[in-house]
Parts: sequence; C-alpha cells; structure tokens
Amino acid sequence: MVESEFERLGRTVSIMLERFSQLKEERNDLVVRLKESERKVTDLSRQVEQLSSRKKEAKGRLDGLISRLEKLNL
Repeated sequence: MVESEFERLGRTVSIMLERFSQLKEERNDLVVRLKESERKVTDLSRQVEQLSSRKKEAKGRLDGLISRLEKLNL
C-alpha cells in the first residue's frame, strides 16, 4: 500500500514536471512573440511619423502652389 502511494506521488510529480516544462516553453515563445510585436509597433510608429511629415510637406507645397495660382488671377 505504501509502495502504491509512492508510485502515485512519483507519477504526479512527473506529470507536474512535464507540465512545468511545457509552460516554461510556452512562456519563452510568448516572450519572443511579444518582442517581435513591440518591434513591429516601433517600426509602424516610425512609419506613421514619416508619413505625417510627408503629408505636412505636401500640404505646404500645395498651399504654396494655390497661392501662386491665386496671384495670377486665373
């Protein structure tokens, strides 16, 4: 009887160690995915800034062209 309790305890510990190993692996995968997502967010933020800057420049040029056209009294 004592032997079977030790066997049961051993199986339970083995199962827990296996699950711990799986969870640790999943955690490591999630950390890698999080870092990749953070890198993508940084890249996209940089792109948004660049596009906003280009939009502002284009608007300035367009306003300048409109002003020049208005001066010509067309």
